[in-house]
Amino acid sequence: MSRRVAHRRNIAGLLRHVQQKHADAVPKVDTAIHALVRGSEPITFRRVASMAGVSTAWLYAQPEIKERIVRLRSQDPSRPTPAVAERASEASKNAMLHALRQRVADLEQDRRDLLKKIQRLEERAEVLYGELYRDRLDRPQTDPDPIRCEHAHNVAEREDRVPL
Repeated sequence: MSRRVAHRRNIAGLLRHVQQKHADAVPKVDTAIHALVRGSEPITFRRVASMAGVSTAWLYAQPEIKERIVRLRSQDPSRPTPAVAERASEASKNAMLHALRQRVADLEQDRRDLLKKIQRLEERAEVLYGELYRDRLDRPQTDPDPIRCEHAHNVAEREDRVPL
């Protein structure tokens, strides 16, 4: 039986590294933002992240930096503002509804017409099969295959010999 000794993990060095990395990233982000503002370039999360050498996820996770980028983006006059969606008028809705209902009615009529056509074709196929069957019965049986002919002849002879 093995005994496990419980020990505390030493993560102090890891925590110091994360804190140092964060402390190094903040000035890089500030420098990137200042460069974009000075150059009158559009400020986006992707652009700031690329220039600062950080991820966009990290930028979004930092509330102060995120708010600053959003504020600067909204102040950019060259950035198009999203158009407000226009609500359809009641008359427009009614016209669309009428057009859709008419389309459904047309499709239903097409469906009925196609079903009738299928019915006529099935009836025609049935008549043609009947004619084909009748023609086969009326025609004398000639089989170009000599083996089948021989087999049919042998079967006929056996049937003649079988007493009733």
